[in-house]
Amino acid sequence: MTVHHGAPHRLRQLTRLLALALIAPWGAAALGADGYRAITIADSRSGAGLPGAGWSVGNVSLNNAGVVAYSGFARPSPNELRTGVFIGDGSTFRTIAEGSRINNQPGDSYGVVAINNRNQVLFGYQSGVVSQDESRLWDNGAVSSFARRTPGIQYAPYALANAGIFSDQNTVALAAAGQLVVIGQGGGVVETAPRSILGQAGSASISSNGRFAISTGASSASAGSHTGLMITGRSEILLGTSAIAASPQPRIPQINNHGTGVFISNRAGGGAAGNLLGVVDARAPSGAFRPLLDTDDGFASFGASSAALAINNRNEIVFAARPANGATDDLNVYSVTTAGGAARPVLVRGDPIGTDGTTFERINPSSQNGFKINDRGQIAVLAAVRRGGQVFESIIRIDPEAGVSPGNPLLPPPGSEPAPPPPPSALPPTLPGGPVFALPGWRIPIPGTGGPRTPGRITWIDPEFAEGYVYTMSAGGPQIESIVVPAPLPGGDDEFTVHFDGLSFALKAGQQFRFTDHVPGGVLGFTIFGIDVAEQLDPDDPNAFITGLTFGASGTDEFSIAMNPLVAVVPEPAAALLMLLGMPLLAGPLRRRSKR
Repeated sequence: MTVHHGAPHRLRQLTRLLALALIAPWGAAALGADGYRAITIADSRSGAGLPGAGWSVGNVSLNNAGVVAYSGFARPSPNELRTGVFIGDGSTFRTIAEGSRINNQPGDSYGVVAINNRNQVLFGYQSGVVSQDESRLWDNGAVSSFARRTPGIQYAPYALANAGIFSDQNTVALAAAGQLVVIGQGGGVVETAPRSILGQAGSASISSNGRFAISTGASSASAGSHTGLMITGRSEILLGTSAIAASPQPRIPQINNHGTGVFISNRAGGGAAGNLLGVVDARAPSGAFRPLLDTDDGFASFGASSAALAINNRNEIVFAARPANGATDDLNVYSVTTAGGAARPVLVRGDPIGTDGTTFERINPSSQNGFKINDRGQIAVLAAVRRGGQVFESIIRIDPEAGVSPGNPLLPPPGSEPAPPPPPSALPPTLPGGPVFALPGWRIPIPGTGGPRTPGRITWIDPEFAEGYVYTMSAGGPQIESIVVPAPLPGGDDEFTVHFDGLSFALKAGQQFRFTDHVPGGVLGFTIFGIDVAEQLDPDDPNAFITGLTFGASGTDEFSIAMNPLVAVVPEPAAALLMLLGMPLLAGPLRRRSKR
């Protein structure tokens, strides 16, 4: 968990994420020092999306397609205020809604915004002509009312998108009358979180599949002093462990489709507020709280107002923090997975934004909704940037290079030679389905730490039948020190078995397994099996089975990892002979299909 801001650079460079997959290359942008490319979506200097000068960008949301939704306003003249809602991906731009007020006279006003993976945009709307406060839904050009102010409503429909998260089920989470509620189309309450002690719900968030919602909570004086988290579908999680202060004051809670929640809190004996990053598991009976990072890990504090933390469905967390050795106004962007380990700098002061000389200054500490990460590992932030001696607001999308994020793993190059099956001695003796057969696989080059990272493309041959994979290091390569499967598979399978040197151990998604705890220095190969065949891994899914590996410092600078799929079959004798004789012939179709 400890972050070292000097020595771990080699470790960060040696940590690669591997997969057998299909992926598209990223757009052109300046490459930062830690494997991320940042591009400008909109900024207040260019006035992109709004006429005139002096405009300000506001709320930010991001979906899995890399589309950023945001709001902003401009003052083309001292007497005019123009507001709008927009979407863009760095190359295309579209206005969703735009309104104007002149001389403070009544007029339309647009505000908070959220976008989901169906490319639907939820945004706030207020009219000064008539008393109207509502949220509207933009769906492929058509705009309709999502929720309107009616008698008895205990929340502001205008602010439904305030958290910047709109689920694919067309629901949002918010605190209403001190309670965590989920609101659906039409403004009705879809779900309410159970509670016994906590009330006074604060900031709230919802998972993209709409299954989980989370908010902070506090008890009334009559119930005693308690603070914690409220999550739909489970009892409250009280944060009163030795790792957290008596008054932890959790904030900025976020949750993903697996029920993994993250928040920023106060650490026991830690002094200043916001000095602990914690994780909870909504599926565990106790909530399974654990601290992930704190101020012993090289940080002075975490967070910035209500917009400094996000988690995706790969269990990848992005957060804003001030480094312990940084300036008092430093507020950089970092990432880490729930498996722990060293946090990786994503964007720090001085890093390039695009190719026009713009550089990053800091995360905007006053933004109310300016921090998102999608399942591809792309990050959208509202930040202060510097260009031409001036500092101004900007909406930035940060794209990870291959191997940096579980959302963009390293891949086999197109047209590469298939990896032959490993010898039987490298395989477990049997799988639940019967004897084990290893098929021709793929070899994934791991570039040197100073070289470019080039993602490739491959098509799998019948991977839905794979029950495991054999990983083999190339000759002269470094030892493999650890492995992590970042998150459960799409069907929920999260328990596997790792086999090496005649040993077998349980491997749980989201938890790092260290080979060095069992073999000095690590291993040169291993097998993962126990993948539920019901998962039906899609051969065209760019993130079908992702694994993260760390490597030792010895060995060649450039090396490769071979991955061979495993199948367990019980064929008839004649069929078994044909299968064994036919395995070498699979190399030809594999090579031909990879060139498509």
